[in-house]
Amino acid sequence: WGVSQNWPIKYISSNCLAILGYSREEMQEESFLYAELIHQDDLQRVIQEVTSYIDNSTESFEQSYRLRLNNGTYRWFYDFSRLIRDDKENLLSIRGYLFDQTALKEAEIAINEAKERAELANKAKSQFLANMSHEIRTPLNGVLGMAQIGYRESVGQGRAQEIFSRILSSGKLLLGIINDILDFSKIEAGKLQLESVPVDPCHTVNAAVETLMERSR
Repeated sequence: WGVSQNWPIKYISSNCLAILGYSREEMQEESFLYAELIHQDDLQRVIQEVTSYIDNSTESFEQSYRLRLNNGTYRWFYDFSRLIRDDKENLLSIRGYLFDQTALKEAEIAINEAKERAELANKAKSQFLANMSHEIRTPLNGVLGMAQIGYRESVGQGRAQEIFSRILSSGKLLLGIINDILDFSKIEAGKLQLESVPVDPCHTVNAAVETLMERSR
């Protein structure tokens, strides 16, 4: 096509005519402008890119945009273009090679939309877990506080103090689970920091046994 405003078409191949649905005579009329075929959402981007390639003396370039067919529908096209210049580097025309990439582009758009939906769902899940953990931890701290008071005041009351001790142990285990849930949110956000802490296997086993002991009686 020509390099004057809106790119009048100088030559069109039979393959492009078949894809676009126009006649050769129609497309090569002076009033028929290539830019008018480009989707309005793509037009300014395409113009800016072509202008930049021309200003930077680029020999060839690639673009992707939608063109209006003769039946009024739009399809995506991959456009490989070359800038044709004379011996003095004056721009004479732009020669493009079009390939219909509608199926590929629609699949790409569908994948991106699915990715965005998944990211939004994942963000909502992380926010829910964070909120839920906070809502559970607040009353749990109250329970643990009361259990600590009961444990201290039941000194010498063997059975009662044992019950308060189990309440404290179970509550701390539950608090640990809640913290683990928060860690999952941190992992997804890439903000989890690992730390090394000592572990007493005997204490861990005893705590598990004590938690289940009352139920086994």
